[in-house]
Amino acid sequence: MGDIAINYFQELFTTCGPTDYESVTRYVPKKLTDELIETLDAPFTMDEVKEACFGMHPTKAPGTDGFPSLFYQKYWDTVGEDIARMALDFLNNGMLPGREVLKLGLIRRIGDGNSTGVFTDPWDGGGQWDIEKVNEVFEPLVAEAVIKIPLSRSNPKDSWMWRFNANGLFSVKSAYKVVHNSYSRTNTWTRYSSVWKKIWKGNLPPKIRSFCWRACRGILPTCINLKNRGVDVDTRCLCGLDDEDTCHALVACPVLKPLWDNYMPDVGGPINTNVAFVEWFSNNVQRWSCKQMEIYGILAYKVWNRRNKIRLNERAEEFNYIGEEAKKLWVTLNEAPPNMNDTTEGTRRDDRNRAIRDGKWEAPMWREMKVNVDASLLEQGKGGIGCVVRNFQGRCLAAFAKRMKNIESAELLEAFAFLEGLELAKNLRCDNIILEGDAKKVVDLIHGSSQNLSHLGMLVDDIRKGMKNFSRVKVQWVPRNSNAVADRIANFACTVLVL
Repeated sequence: MGDIAINYFQELFTTCGPTDYESVTRYVPKKLTDELIETLDAPFTMDEVKEACFGMHPTKAPGTDGFPSLFYQKYWDTVGEDIARMALDFLNNGMLPGREVLKLGLIRRIGDGNSTGVFTDPWDGGGQWDIEKVNEVFEPLVAEAVIKIPLSRSNPKDSWMWRFNANGLFSVKSAYKVVHNSYSRTNTWTRYSSVWKKIWKGNLPPKIRSFCWRACRGILPTCINLKNRGVDVDTRCLCGLDDEDTCHALVACPVLKPLWDNYMPDVGGPINTNVAFVEWFSNNVQRWSCKQMEIYGILAYKVWNRRNKIRLNERAEEFNYIGEEAKKLWVTLNEAPPNMNDTTEGTRRDDRNRAIRDGKWEAPMWREMKVNVDASLLEQGKGGIGCVVRNFQGRCLAAFAKRMKNIESAELLEAFAFLEGLELAKNLRCDNIILEGDAKKVVDLIHGSSQNLSHLGMLVDDIRKGMKNFSRVKVQWVPRNSNAVADRIANFACTVLVL
């Protein structure tokens, strides 16, 4: 009876592979009018994108950029056109430029290897590889990169990781940096990199540094810039003698001559009106001292504020007042008394350094075993790891040294050292151990609870699983002086032992 029922329903719901769909669809009544079909097939519009954005709850985020809907609703006049164009490119044309950025950074994190296509998925990958097969399948450079991929001992499932973040997790900030770096290589503004460094490293308030950067990029709302953006304004400066661009507003305007004569005489000299402000600023920054550059930045910022007040029919300061205020601000910024918090921090650093200098190995309690581990990385991905197990009397119960090859970073090698330390303690049938190492990053990751999809995070997961083989495990960081024996064993391993 069961077979009969199975066969009946199998025949009932199994297609016979028809090709003449028209013979069926012509009997289906038409529900959509031609006008409605035309409306549904029409391309999306900017108004529809705006309506969708403004229809969202203000605290909801449209995407992974972290900005809530309220941001777009409030600043739609500024960012709306760009946002709508990006959405329409995807909705109407299937264009998604951000996908290319993901292709740059997404790779497979190899676990058990069952769900990763060797030739179809982007993957890089250490641990124990079949080196002969890897060399047989791949070209030498690719094979070398593959062998460096660390492999988990617990065979987790393969997963995706973002290689431009230390934790392997994707973030908009890291993707922006990738795009920015790629853009910078072809961007003409990179020729002024020395100017940007001096601006951002200047001892100035952030608002003045930002102002100087905006002035050099030519994005201050001068009359010329406003006119170029479609604003109907008179391009003449308040002096009435020339059009107001950045160079005229902050340097060449004759009204500013008394200010330059009294406070920066070499600024008010002759200037080529065809030179962009960034060119003028770049040439002067090369010969100015840091003090001169900072004072000019303060003066230019105050001159711009004075200009805005005059255009708004507000009372503007005299140039002598502006100059004296600029000098006072510079003195305040450069001759301020030391911060008490810095002194406290310095004292803490001194205490820590003293503790490191005087650091000694501390014996465990009775019935505890202390496992010290360390790693030493040489050039070209070669290194060694060392482990030592001692009891409460300081007596060495076992030691272990291993030379490692094809390791990408010191952190990965340190993580392998922690794994080997746990394995050594397990083989000795230890039950209550203290696991010590001087790799603070690895120790912090072991104690942490945040997700980490990187290769290092995979090894940390293995360490946590290995800790479950003991009744009690305490993992702690110690300074290198307190880890001297494991350090010497690791150095011995990478210089003497051969696999």
